[in-house]
This record gives sequence, structure tokens and C-alpha cells, in this order.
Amino acid sequence: INFDKITTEDLAHLKYIDAFLKEVLRYFAPTIGLFPRRATATHKLGDLTILKGSMVNVGFNIVGFNSNFFDQPYEFRPERFFEGSTEKHTKYPYSFLSFSAGPRNCIGKYLSFIEGKTILLNFLKRYSFKFSNPDFQLKNGLRFLHEPVDPIRVNLMKL
Repeated sequence: INFDKITTEDLAHLKYIDAFLKEVLRYFAPTIGLFPRRATATHKLGDLTILKGSMVNVGFNIVGFNSNFFDQPYEFRPERFFEGSTEKHTKYPYSFLSFSAGPRNCIGKYLSFIEGKTILLNFLKRYSFKFSNPDFQLKNGLRFLHEPVDPIRVNLMKL
């Protein structure tokens, strides 16, 4: 890749970065389920009955940690999103919900991956970094979006 002029073709070949971003979004879904839906019919899900007209909201982050869909869900493993992966989630198209799913999913999904890859590549080509505190443990808080409870302090070194 020519880091001075990154093309859309280059971005399409960055499979590890694509998998890394998906794993970040699985692990830290940015939203908490902001888009409730109204049940158009009564449904039975196991012991749970959802009555017609009920408002239903999906906890995106809960699905991302469900061991029925993700092997070792509490391990950060971008490789689970590689093409040809045999992970359980590949059999369930609605298991990766960071942008919702189905006909009403987020229209900005693909743009966000292009932007994310571009920003990450430009950052990595200019800086190396390390945590100021090597023992830092990320603790997420929840307001409108997931966000860190404590400041994330890093030392940036220009390359």
C-alpha cells in the first residue's frame, strides 16, 4: 500500500483491519439499542410471549457476547471475522448487530468502515503509541453511547 495515496481499492484489501474494526464494534457496540420495533404479531420465544403491539428493543452488546453465536465471546479475536471462518456467528446473519440488521439497518455502515480504515491507516502511518499506564484496564460506561469511565492516556511518538 502506498501510504501517501490510499485508494478505495487498497481499503478493500485490508482484511485484518476490517476484521479488527468489526471485533471492536462487536466488543464495544456503540449504541445500546436505540431503535425499538413494534411487534406486528404475537410471538413466542421460548418461555417468553411478546404480544402484538409490544415495543421490542435488542441489546446489541448482549448479542455480541452470546456464546450461542460467538466462540469465546469475552476474548478479543478479530480473526473470527475472517472470510472462511468457521465461527458460529457465520451461520447467523443477525448475530453482528453493531449497525442493526435487515432492511432497516444503518445506511452509514459501509461509509463508517471506509472512514474507520482511512483514519486508522493515517494514524498508524504517522504515530506509534503506547499506554501511559501499562496496567490500564478499560472500563466502559454507558450514557447515550458506550464510553470509557476513565481517561485513556497514551504516549504518541511521531514516526
